Amino acid sequence: MADAKLEIIFDGEVPGLSHHRLSLAHFGKSLPALIATIRRIATNFATNAADPAEPRDRGRWTNIARQLDVEISGISRGSAGFESVLSFTPPLGEPPRLFNDIATAVAMEFLDSVESESKGILRNGTVRNFLRTLPSGLTKQTYRFVNGSVKREVVIGEMALDELPPELPHLAEIIGLIVGVGFEPGRSEVRIRQDDGHVQNLAATTAEVETAWNLRNISVKALYVDNGVSGRLLRLEDAQAPAFPTDQQSINKHIFEHWRDLLNRLAK
Repeated sequence: MADAKLEIIFDGEVPGLSHHRLSLAHFGKSLPALIATIRRIATNFATNAADPAEPRDRGRWTNIARQLDVEISGISRGSAGFESVLSFTPPLGEPPRLFNDIATAVAMEFLDSVESESKGILRNGTVRNFLRTLPSGLTKQTYRFVNGSVKREVVIGEMALDELPPELPHLAEIIGLIVGVGFEPGRSEVRIRQDDGHVQNLAATTAEVETAWNLRNISVKALYVDNGVSGRLLRLEDAQAPAFPTDQQSINKHIFEHWRDLLNRLAK
């Protein structure tokens, strides 16, 4: 198995860099994030390298990825950075053919993802997280993959990290107990505590709040619209009632009946 040499150099107004030193106080979060990133990329490569007929046991591939390590082999001369080796030790009992040049493949994917993410092009969430852990004040970052000579180099200045778009609204269902309600003129809402202790706050109409009040002593189930940040109650009833319809026709019927007045006003 061939190891891969990775060199990372930082420049900027971060304490220590002007003296060619790497401050653990400022880069302390970045090094664990780097190994987590490398191993996540390795997990993906190992999974994709498996025979499609084999079960995709995620835990197995994660354990294999832990065999990949980042070993600091030296300090870059005349700069604030380090030279490292991505070393891989194949676990006993695993087919060696799965891991040919995995360190090289991981190093190349890491550099490609660093370049994309630094430009705001979403490619790899763990690489994006690594870049976010870097201290402010960096003006230049250089990443090199070396194999005898420099095979790939990525140089970035100011980063433009992007964010994933907010979660699209979707229907969700929960079961729990009514632990509180809110009335106008304040926020009209229903609060439901699930079995795991999580309390879901759902915006609701006055009629839905009254329904929740009447069901406060029994287990209930709620159908609501979840946008990842907040929820809007659509239906609330006894948990023992028949299951909510899940076919698209029934869902559409319920939505149009619930929002008929508003849809009619919007159509005019």
